[in-house]
Amino acid sequence: MSGMSPVRQIMPVNVGSIAIWSADGYLADGGASGRAAPAIVTGGGTPVLSASDQVILVNNTTAAPMTLTLPPGQSVGQFLWVKDNAGNAGTYNITVGPAIDGISQVLASNYASLQLVWNGTAWGTL
Repeated sequence: MSGMSPVRQIMPVNVGSIAIWSADGYLADGGASGRAAPAIVTGGGTPVLSASDQVILVNNTTAAPMTLTLPPGQSVGQFLWVKDNAGNAGTYNITVGPAIDGISQVLASNYASLQLVWNGTAWGTL
């Protein structure tokens, strides 16, 4: 079939069982995979985040900008994703700091996201 791209279906499998993905795209296995559930930030201001957070979904329910202050990572190569899940960062910016690659990062468009990696001393963008 010339000109057609191959279709790949990926089914995650745990040893001895089939992994089930929830509707929001996260592994629903009761924590057996070691993958943490996403941190969901719903208020304005400066929420407290955990060093073990891997995914931060921001559902800003206040009519104000907000700031996320990231804690140090746990190990070199740790990934972290921040996502404007409410789709209102264009109006109510989300500032992510402390400095990432030398500056605070600002999510300023609706549904924007930021992918980060810990290098042992600081967060950096991917």
